[in-house]
Amino acid sequence: AEPSLPHTIEILKGLRDRYEAHHRVSITDEALVQAATLADRYISDRFLPDKAIDLIDEAGSRMRIRRMTAPPDLREFDEKIAGVRRDKESAIDSQDFEKAAS
Repeated sequence: AEPSLPHTIEILKGLRDRYEAHHRVSITDEALVQAATLADRYISDRFLPDKAIDLIDEAGSRMRIRRMTAPPDLREFDEKIAGVRRDKESAIDSQDFEKAAS
């Protein structure tokens, strides 16, 4: 049977050191609680604790990649892409689909 949310959080705490070492990040208790809670709520095709572990692993990977230094021009390009994404999401939220499509 799938472990409870509190049990999943304890499992994540037990695995924390491995993921911190592997991704060279620091993982807070709150991050573990949120990973378990959000995985339980929003990921329906897998079971706890696996889906919460996957979230922690994915977040650790993203943080490690983010810390890697990118050339300034590439960082500037990434910032422009992020700005365009935010603008499109904002247009969609306000149902301005013509603006979102441009």
